[in-house]
Amino acid sequence: MLRLSRSILILCSICLLTFTVAYAQATNVDSYRTPRRVVDVVDKTEVGAIIQSFQNELNRLGFTGRITSCEHVINVYFPIGGHDSSYAAYCNISIGNKSLSYWMCNDRMIGKFTLGGSEAPSREGGVRFVVNNCPAGG
Repeated sequence: MLRLSRSILILCSICLLTFTVAYAQATNVDSYRTPRRVVDVVDKTEVGAIIQSFQNELNRLGFTGRITSCEHVINVYFPIGGHDSSYAAYCNISIGNKSLSYWMCNDRMIGKFTLGGSEAPSREGGVRFVVNNCPAGG
C-alpha cells in the first residue's frame, strides 16, 4: 500500500511539473533566447553522460523512476557568451509498471533542469522546449 501511495504521489508530481511547464511555454521568447546553433548529439559517450545527468537530477528530486531510453538528444547554443548551451532529450521513464515519455533539458553552465511533455517528440519540439524552459544564461 505504501509503495502504491508513493507511486501515485510521484505521478501527481510529474503532472504538476507538466502543468507548470505548459504555462512556462505559453510565455513570449525574447530575441536573446533565439538559438544560434542546434547540434544533434550522436556520440554515445556524450549521450550517456547527458542521460546520466538527467537521471541524477530525477534522483535528486526524489523520483524513483528510471530513464530507459532517450531520443532527439540535442545541444542548443545561444548567442550569450558564445559557449554556453543547453541540452535536451525526449526520454522514456519507467516508474513501476508504467512508462511515461517526457522532454528533459538543462543549462550546462547554471543548471535549470526541467521536465515536461507538452512539445512534440521531434528535434524542433526539443528546441522549443529548451528555448522556453532552460535557455543558456537566461
